[in-house]
Amino acid sequence: MAQSTQTKKKGKFRTNVILTFLVISLVSLSATGFVSITFVDLIGNFTLDQSSLALQTQIETNMEKTAEKTALVIN
Repeated sequence: MAQSTQTKKKGKFRTNVILTFLVISLVSLSATGFVSITFVDLIGNFTLDQSSLALQTQIETNMEKTAEKTALVIN
């Protein structure tokens, strides 16, 4: 009977170690995933803003050049 109690304690210790490892792994994985998704979102928004600004500048420049050429043709 003493051996049975010792085996149960040993099994419970193993279970606790495995569960602790799993919890630590899941928490660290979740934190890493959250940080990664946050940075990807920030980088995506920054890139979108820069691209929109560059496109707007290019459109304005092209419109000005077209207006100048049209004015030269008319005159």
